[in-house]
Amino acid sequence: LATYQRVVGHCTVVIDQADEALAQWLPAAGASVVLADSRHPPCGMGDSLAQGMRQIASQHVDACLIALGDMPWVQDQTLKQLLEKLEQSPIVVPVWQGRRGHPVGFGARFFGELCQLSGDHGARAVLQAHSAACCVVQVADGGVVRDVDTPADLRR
Repeated sequence: LATYQRVVGHCTVVIDQADEALAQWLPAAGASVVLADSRHPPCGMGDSLAQGMRQIASQHVDACLIALGDMPWVQDQTLKQLLEKLEQSPIVVPVWQGRRGHPVGFGARFFGELCQLSGDHGARAVLQAHSAACCVVQVADGGVVRDVDTPADLRR
């Protein structure tokens, strides 16, 4: 969170309503919190992403980086590089050693589609539908593909 705040400035985080400790900590750390709608519990990444994007779209911003909470090793320089390219391209995708990663940047013209996502798929369908608008950004940061699935991953 600190890396994103330092580079991007504002962070919106989607969390489960049951996570009360995180719901209290995030605002204290300077992030906006979107609680998953308990009437329509998220079925997957698409639902969570859509809930967060509805919050972001209401803020009338020009673009955003969509990051995954289980990828804490993305470097400041990578975020700066993606933001710089996002000023020139409507979608930016980081690639490290031939592997696509996160965060992915989207211009505001795609927010409506992102707000409609559901199910267990993230923004892949939006990326595929608008592949001509995607700018692949070669990065020297393995953090864009490294995630935390287990406690052992975090220790490494």
